[in-house]
Amino acid sequence: MIKIDPKSIDMPEIEISKDAASQIQLALENDPYNANKTFRVHISGKGCDGFSYNTFFDHEKSDDIKIPVGDITILMAPFTAYYSSKIKIDYVWDDENELEGFLVENLKQKNFSGKFWREHPERTPNIVTE
Repeated sequence: MIKIDPKSIDMPEIEISKDAASQIQLALENDPYNANKTFRVHISGKGCDGFSYNTFFDHEKSDDIKIPVGDITILMAPFTAYYSSKIKIDYVWDDENELEGFLVENLKQKNFSGKFWREHPERTPNIVTE
């Protein structure tokens, strides 16, 4: 099996807005679907401008990186943690445009635009086989 070398992953720095923290706590405390789950940030795709993200509540997996942020724990798979070394999480209510949900901003997104791995192979994780 091919995996990212966990030693190549620095603990991500995560800033969570008060609104996001409040929504996470509210969902954990009041939605039975989220029982025994943790908030997860996940890279869901890659485009010309960099990565796109999803957030959801999930069960912990054996290779997850657990990042404590105040009273909240964030889960990330090693791939997501490697490429999300400094992020902000906010919760947005935009009635005018009918948008509501978590917004993940990668503060180092400019490093991952285009086909960055071709010009900067040092920005790819170390791989190990098991």
